[in-house]
Amino acid sequence: MLTTKSLDKSKCLQVINDFFKECQVWCGPAARVPSVSEIEKHLSKNFQLYNNGHLVARSAVNYLERLQKFQKKYSSFKISQPIEEPLILDNQVAMYYQLDLTTKTNQHKTVYIMGLGTIEDNKISKWVEVTNEKGAGNWDS
Repeated sequence: MLTTKSLDKSKCLQVINDFFKECQVWCGPAARVPSVSEIEKHLSKNFQLYNNGHLVARSAVNYLERLQKFQKKYSSFKISQPIEEPLILDNQVAMYYQLDLTTKTNQHKTVYIMGLGTIEDNKISKWVEVTNEKGAGNWDS
């Protein structure tokens, strides 16, 4: 039977919030490309990211490629604080938040995300997101 290590709520939130803050720097007005080692400070070696049922990243390298795609497409990328109080059990966290995006052609999109994460060794090892967007086009293509 698989056992999980319980983390306190504040530690889980700190891991997620620290990663979101870095994403803001990487995708903010003065966007910069992080190194794989910078990403690996937040994501485990066996990291997996699922978006609407599809595996879209299976490592920090894949996540970096995805991030660079977004940097090319968007001039502004803002992650909100959780819209509702996050739910935390053991090393699992569920949170509802939004992305406010502006394309290079000044189109605005809002993406609502339900994220389900697993924290292991103070890093995100798995993130499953279900998204719904407001605005023209597909934010993740």
